[in-house]
Amino acid sequence: MERKLEIVKTKTENYTIKVDGVFIHSKYDPLREAETFAIKNIELIKNSRYIVIYGFGLGYHIEAVLRHMNEESMLAVFDADLEVIKEAKKQSLYKKLIKNPRLKCFFDYGDEFLKEFSKSLSLAKNIIIYRPSLKVLPEEFGHMARLLKGYELAKIEIEKHGKLAEYNYDMNLKKTHKKMQDFLSFYSFGCENIVLVSSGPSLDYNIESLKKVRDRVKIFCAGSAAEFLIKNHIIPDMICIIDPQDIVYTQLQSILNKNIPLCFLSSACSRVVSEWSGEKFLFFNDFNAARENNDVVVETGKSVATAILSIAVLKKPKKVIFIGQDLAYLNGKSHHDNYGSSQSSGIKKVRSVDGEYLETNEGFLYFKSWIEQKIMKSKDIEFINCSSGAEIKGTIASKLIDAIK
Repeated sequence: MERKLEIVKTKTENYTIKVDGVFIHSKYDPLREAETFAIKNIELIKNSRYIVIYGFGLGYHIEAVLRHMNEESMLAVFDADLEVIKEAKKQSLYKKLIKNPRLKCFFDYGDEFLKEFSKSLSLAKNIIIYRPSLKVLPEEFGHMARLLKGYELAKIEIEKHGKLAEYNYDMNLKKTHKKMQDFLSFYSFGCENIVLVSSGPSLDYNIESLKKVRDRVKIFCAGSAAEFLIKNHIIPDMICIIDPQDIVYTQLQSILNKNIPLCFLSSACSRVVSEWSGEKFLFFNDFNAARENNDVVVETGKSVATAILSIAVLKKPKKVIFIGQDLAYLNGKSHHDNYGSSQSSGIKKVRSVDGEYLETNEGFLYFKSWIEQKIMKSKDIEFINCSSGAEIKGTIASKLIDAIK
């Protein structure tokens, strides 16, 4: 369906833009609205050397932010909506802003855009989202919208658990641990089939099949699924944790003495790390921290399930096989039976591997989009989805036994 874009003159003799009936800037006073936006985000603007904003619109709020920034700060602005940007470029304000040496703009959505976006976020403390731009973003850029919503979800988690994560980071770095580069070099997983075990409800259906193919695969396991595997006499080749909370200790308490490699995010639960008896490999999801420690960065995607995918991709195996990566509710459940309470709260629908539609939520859709982008960038690996939930683009849907054959 064709979008309708209108440039509208405001009561203050400025111009605003309306997309399918939605105003991106105030129809009364866009300059005043822009100043309010800048003041609302003043802590991020004043206390950051590198500021990231999603949403350019016609640029009024960008001008306001530049006015409040420190002289030595840089501002990176991303916007995938080229139709809106085309209109912005016709305005005199754009021509003025683009000459500012403290401003970098990224509008050409694609691999380079996403690479720069990821790099900018590693340099910035946070991202400022200009919500009207996100509201009118076309569905073809759904990945970008979900990426931004994912960062908002992560921001909420940081606000809830930030101090605990900082404590864990300090405790984990007090001791010398092997690094991710050591894990990648030491363990020979190249040219193998790596099975990624997540905690979705279909894990229950795959346990017997996993036993049958155990000697032909390597298993990377989310911490939340580890006890369940071991109870079923399946010993994973690696367990991964990223959560700073003590719930991770509760999940792994019964298997702390197992001689299994543990890969852990620098801010993950330090109690688990200190008591783990197997080999331990610390990793960073921050480019600067990884570089300072002479290590590779592991993009966690804000989930342990996506973290094990990143680690697997770094090993460059022949096949990566998903089980328990449902990204939806199956029979009203979000996790396997051993996980605990996991009732449905889905308010969205997603196409399943069987072509039906399942209940899901914004968080699952964000992870789905993240996984699909990671797959798209990993050209030489075959990805097979042996879960029973959402369809994952770039994967072949299959039964686990058939995938190994």
